[in-house]
Amino acid sequence: MVGDIMADNQSNHSIVAGTGEVADPNRVQTRLEIEKALSGSGFGDLLVLSYESVREVFTPKRREIIEVLATERVSSVRDLADRLDRNPGNVSRELDLLVEHEVVGYIDNGTAKQPVLAHDTIISEPLVVSSEPRSAE
Repeated sequence: MVGDIMADNQSNHSIVAGTGEVADPNRVQTRLEIEKALSGSGFGDLLVLSYESVREVFTPKRREIIEVLATERVSSVRDLADRLDRNPGNVSRELDLLVEHEVVGYIDNGTAKQPVLAHDTIISEPLVVSSEPRSAE
């Protein structure tokens, strides 16, 4: 779906760092490995968020937006705001952050921007990655 929304993105998979995160090469590599492993396992178009991004992105109000976009077709930001019974300006600001983190994209339908989920699957990087498995003692 992301190719339909954001034409400048050549990949159907994204690795997104949080706004407060320094791009740690080891963590970026871990997210790339997760994306590679899962993309071939039927997860479709995949977004791997850093856990800093997850904390920033998945507030209760933003989760509500994501849930509506995952289950309903909305025609515009105003339509989405109406369904959520929220102020369109507030919903627009929430969408701006979701777009910044590549969770949501817009389809320009001529008269309005239609918000849509930009990926089929959104996951978080693991909190801990150990190079050696723990023993079952």
